[in-house]
Amino acid sequence: MNTIEQVTDFSLKHFGKGNERILELLFQEYGEEAENLLEAASLFSFEKRSNFYWKLQTLHEKIVFENPLADEEMLISLLNKEWNNLNEPQKLTIELCSCFLSRSILKDRDARNAFFYICNGDLEGSKQFNSKQRIFTELLIRYFVCLLEEENDLNVLSLVDEVISWDYTAEEAEPAQQFLLGIGFRFKKGINDRMAAYKRLINIDELCFVNGLQKIITNSSKHHKTSDSMRSLIGSFYNHSSIAEKTFVTEGELDMESNDMQPIEKMMSIINSSDNSMHLVGATTEETVEGELNRALQSIQRAIGKMQSEGQLLVKHLEEENNNKLRIAEEEIKRLNIALDQEKERVRQTEDKVLTNLLKSLGGIKGNYLLSDLFEESQGIKPNNPNISTSRLVNLFSNLSLAIELEEFSNNKEMDEIFIVTRAELIKNYETNGPISTDSDEIKVKLLKYGWMLNNRVIIPPLVTEIKISNREDK
Repeated sequence: MNTIEQVTDFSLKHFGKGNERILELLFQEYGEEAENLLEAASLFSFEKRSNFYWKLQTLHEKIVFENPLADEEMLISLLNKEWNNLNEPQKLTIELCSCFLSRSILKDRDARNAFFYICNGDLEGSKQFNSKQRIFTELLIRYFVCLLEEENDLNVLSLVDEVISWDYTAEEAEPAQQFLLGIGFRFKKGINDRMAAYKRLINIDELCFVNGLQKIITNSSKHHKTSDSMRSLIGSFYNHSSIAEKTFVTEGELDMESNDMQPIEKMMSIINSSDNSMHLVGATTEETVEGELNRALQSIQRAIGKMQSEGQLLVKHLEEENNNKLRIAEEEIKRLNIALDQEKERVRQTEDKVLTNLLKSLGGIKGNYLLSDLFEESQGIKPNNPNISTSRLVNLFSNLSLAIELEEFSNNKEMDEIFIVTRAELIKNYETNGPISTDSDEIKVKLLKYGWMLNNRVIIPPLVTEIKISNREDK
């Protein structure tokens, strides 16, 4: 990334920090050029940085919602393309979009699945992918900020905490105030400037999760005691045009769709209601009953169609998810096999190199063709001077020591030396030429053969034999 892109990425990363802190951090990296760089990126003021972040975040959420099966690469490409089609002063590269996605609350597949289910009004489905409340809480905060007439964070947090208490246990729930800083807001009694700025910038109709949140709130509220503020808020849902058109066509249809329909019970309820009306009023006609039944059947058909559509989408999504996991697993196995083959080849080459160097040090000109001389001796061709044989053997072990650090090892004992060891020392430091018959912990042994060390590590321990203590020695 060039310098402007780095400053843009830095601003996205620290969008919630004030001007003084941003300049202080940038000054450490860019010195006196910090202010000019922020100006060049059109991000000098807190308002510009905040607006930039929230517009990008809203677009990112919309893309995730509309492309539930997309992988990270596709999401980055779509975000890059759609943002740069907007009339915004900041232009984003693929790398900048990738960095933004990597820090987003929706950066991984499970988080995006959880978000998608919230957008469709299914909190329990969302919990299957992410049981924590962070995503749900942050969306609720932003939603209530847009919905309430006054940007008072005490009111916002109170309503969020009430909704959270419906769907999370006391052990699971965390106060909504803990999530304020994570989304760029600060706790401030009274009018909250940052919330007000967010409300001015973001139109509630632009948020793809609004319908889902309203459905979750409405359904959950039926099973809990609600505050006056919450009841008033839920009542306002019906006055919102997009919700009236998209979700709340009629109160009866809302109840039927939000409870996965239960069609038989709903139909019987309508029939019973119609029968009662005929008895009480005496003016309900067969056409009225038939009309009620038709409307109920239409609602059932819509709900069934919606359930089938969502079911097919879920099946497709799960198949795609399984295929992706299988593909990733196969690629990982392939990568590991390649890495294993490379490691085997590296070890083989290392061994070849060591053995080649050893052979050169013993059998080549570097070692005065020592192996050739020793081979001749093994065939019975001995030198006239016996000291030469001794010198050859000395050179053999000297070259082995230099080439592969081969050294004799005897635990500082002399050949044929007799000494006492404990049973634990014997097991740890020596080999024996037979079973040990002594019952006591101290055992008398004699050193028979040297052991050997390679690179200062004992490979072959010295060989000892047990010396039985006579009865006379015992006395």
